[in-house]
Amino acid sequence: MHSSDSEAWRAIDRGERPIDWAAWFGHSEGAEYLSDAGKDVARSAAADLAVFFGERWLDKAMRPTGPSGAQRIPSLGRFSPVFSMLPWPGRAGAYIEAVRWWASLQLLVKDNVSGIGTVRSAIRSDITVDRFLHTLVQARLAALGKYQGLHVVLEPEKDTGPGDVLLQAGQISAFVEVFTLATGSHFTTANQFLDQCTTHLHGLEFGKNLVYWEGELPGFLSDARYQAWIEETTNATGECRRTRQSVEVKAPDGRKLTVRPGKVPHGSRLVGEMVEKDQGRRLLATLKKKAAKTRDAGSAWIWAEDYGGIYPFTPFAELPLTGKIDELSDLVREVLADYPHVAGIVLSNVGRRRFPLPPDESFELPTGYGFLRGLPLDRVRETLIIPRRLILPDQSRLLVRLCREEPHWLDWALAELGINGGVQALLATPAAEASSPSLWIPNT
Repeated sequence: MHSSDSEAWRAIDRGERPIDWAAWFGHSEGAEYLSDAGKDVARSAAADLAVFFGERWLDKAMRPTGPSGAQRIPSLGRFSPVFSMLPWPGRAGAYIEAVRWWASLQLLVKDNVSGIGTVRSAIRSDITVDRFLHTLVQARLAALGKYQGLHVVLEPEKDTGPGDVLLQAGQISAFVEVFTLATGSHFTTANQFLDQCTTHLHGLEFGKNLVYWEGELPGFLSDARYQAWIEETTNATGECRRTRQSVEVKAPDGRKLTVRPGKVPHGSRLVGEMVEKDQGRRLLATLKKKAAKTRDAGSAWIWAEDYGGIYPFTPFAELPLTGKIDELSDLVREVLADYPHVAGIVLSNVGRRRFPLPPDESFELPTGYGFLRGLPLDRVRETLIIPRRLILPDQSRLLVRLCREEPHWLDWALAELGINGGVQALLATPAAEASSPSLWIPNT
């Protein structure tokens, strides 16, 4: 952390200033990964987000509150570019993700999209993680709709049908009801531990004589065993650098990791423990509630945005994309049968960060559609669309367009907001020229 940022956060800890978006983005002196244009955008984004959410919103969201001392939205600190513990593209990736939040909201404000005032009032009065994530999904879908030239309405009136986003192209309308799936308590400990292990291993990879780690991350370890594992992996990294030979490390639970010399090859990855839990029942129960809520909509799509409820620690998450399409289709068949007004189900997840980004994947099966898309700079989104068979194909194609073209909307949005050159113009080092081993981080 740059000294200017350290000084700002020490002042926050002493109660001399509130937590604000300027501190959250970080001082321009410490943002060596940004171009001058990127630093200007950070300042603009900080100012605009303060206006949208309200001046004290971020301070309330991140300050410990109540007898337990928990933050209202604890994940916000993890998204801050200042607090990113990863080397390139860690801070740059966190910054671009924040720009994506800002651009989607600011685009809707600039164009005075119908319903944006209602969305803004809701997030100001309900400072919770569920409302925050819900707002980000609404804004992204609406911004994607604008990118596709659609007419967009947020929080449409009751006579149109209850819900979150209405997308219209001429006579074609797709009404979308959104809900988010957050990480369950049984996943939280394992998720945090895997993040800790992954960050440690990626930190070891940098320096002279590049090395990379691959294999299975350990299951949860006691403090003593974890410290022993830290020492063993650190020593193995040093040996690999010296000898240029692979070195294997075996955790107490039998899981094996290997450190190898050189740059990471495409497809190499670190794999975390899968925590077995029937999340399908949880998803199905929520889908039924949303289906009942939208009965008056005429036809409605239900969009489930996953933030750790399904990915990354379930067997479903390890299936190939085609397998996920069929599995989700089987799961939601009951909902589509019981609620004829439901046009289809969408499940979307952006829990993985990878650099460089993997190749795109697109599949169209009789049961539905699947898309894997790399988003600038290091985010990977996976989206599954299960439409009602042979019904409303125009609506299905509309949502397919949104998912298929998502990687390109941010450059367009930046231009709409008066920033030329797209994402690459914001970075001091173009992503294509950056030297980095592959990163894979679950659920960040």
